[in-house]
Amino acid sequence: MPGAMGQSAYGLTVPLHGHTVAEMGEVAREAEALGYTDLWSVETTVVDGFTPLVFAAAHTSTVRLGTAVVASFTRGPAILALSAAGCEQAAPGRFVLGIGCSTSAMVEGWNGIPFERPLTSVRDAVRRVRLALAGERMPLHPDDRGGFRLDMPPGPHVPIFVAALRPRMLRLAGEIADGVILNFLPVDAVPAALAEVRRGAESAGRPPDGVDVVARLTVCADGDNAAVRTAARRILAGYVTSPLYEAALRWMGLGRLLDPVVHAWKEGDRAGALRSIDDELIDRLLVVGDADACRRHIAAFRDAGVRVPCLAPFSGEAEMEARRASIRRTMRELAPAASTAGAVAVT
Repeated sequence: MPGAMGQSAYGLTVPLHGHTVAEMGEVAREAEALGYTDLWSVETTVVDGFTPLVFAAAHTSTVRLGTAVVASFTRGPAILALSAAGCEQAAPGRFVLGIGCSTSAMVEGWNGIPFERPLTSVRDAVRRVRLALAGERMPLHPDDRGGFRLDMPPGPHVPIFVAALRPRMLRLAGEIADGVILNFLPVDAVPAALAEVRRGAESAGRPPDGVDVVARLTVCADGDNAAVRTAARRILAGYVTSPLYEAALRWMGLGRLLDPVVHAWKEGDRAGALRSIDDELIDRLLVVGDADACRRHIAAFRDAGVRVPCLAPFSGEAEMEARRASIRRTMRELAPAASTAGAVAVT
């Protein structure tokens, strides 16, 4: 499989910010030509996690296509299995289903679904979907016979990854998943996170280093300037004030940097929260600088144990066309082909 363990892998988040699904063909073809081995979708407020991958499948032949991630709460297991089977049909042998619990804001605030027992939600989703993809009847409870069955199951080979931030979910990924997906963590926290994954694998009698590791890295290679840092603060504000991410980042030792941001946010002072995001927090959680500085930061994640750095380009440009051009430039300048053959021409 493209991007599989043991191979040099490099990912890109799709769709690119400010780009539509209709533009995915052009983006996916170029990404593949630039040496990206993986395209991982993001599901927020733009488009669902599956549609971009189906579109990309029609325009690529080698890249691995994965969801990073779709939520265990917001789709039933039969729908998750159907969507995964459809992506696998579109790109045989290239699809990975990435599942996570998402956040209370997305699950409860957007969908009206109680955000309860996230660990159980993810565990059950993985168990149920794996059975369905293997062609078995999918029971909602382990002792049931099950009712749902795929008519054209792809088979048990479809990998399932788990998104994880904190120790219990990281251990669950090691216990039951083919890979773990990390997001918004400093490079020096990677070893501790992967130690939890290994503990989970060992507890289940699995090889401790047999779990693939994907990390989404939010990057901008436009240099280090005020506009880029303003955009970075806007990105971080919505994450570090989320209870799930806040707890994870405190576990990673960033409580000192979070305290003023979270305090202002809880007081309703959104502008104050943005101002309270220290440059150190930006430098710890995002990848910012010129292309060479960004490459060094990405390489540090590899050295720490990340097997698939997955870039999510952003920009400090205010005007949309300039922002789109900046994001495409970051995609090109940080591509695997660019690091070995010089900068790729920007059109």
